[in-house]
Amino acid sequence: MSVQTHRISIQDAQERLPALLEMTRSRKRRFVIEESGEPIAVLIATDVYARLREREQGVHPHVGRVEEVCGGEPIILGTRISVARVVELFKDSDSIDEVLEALPLTPAQVYDALSYYYDNREEVDRILEQRRLENVLRRHNLVLKEVAEGVYEAHNADGRW
Repeated sequence: MSVQTHRISIQDAQERLPALLEMTRSRKRRFVIEESGEPIAVLIATDVYARLREREQGVHPHVGRVEEVCGGEPIILGTRISVARVVELFKDSDSIDEVLEALPLTPAQVYDALSYYYDNREEVDRILEQRRLENVLRRHNLVLKEVAEGVYEAHNADGRW
């Protein structure tokens, strides 16, 4: 059975609301409510609404992008922690518990970050590659000079600070 979509004026919707709701609940129809010929609302079944919300939120509800945070990289929403950082820690430790000890995140946030990584591996690997020390040094024309055991200074490749 296909679902039919009907356009209806706001006046008709107000007069027939109980019947419209019943038809919507039974998934037989959905209605676009209009005022002066312009859509102002839609009546849809709750399961359709749930699917739309799910799609809107995306597959990774804890991951998003904020242009002003981490240069627009994928981050854990509500934090300034990038997905790449979570992945980096996980790769270094191979333990969710160690990631949770190192970062103020919930298990759901960490698992979602890792899930995002596996769904978008190429993008996150590119970010991780750009962060590698050798690449940062090359990008900024810097070299490291060891000044004490395990202590380095970065200088321009031409010897200046």
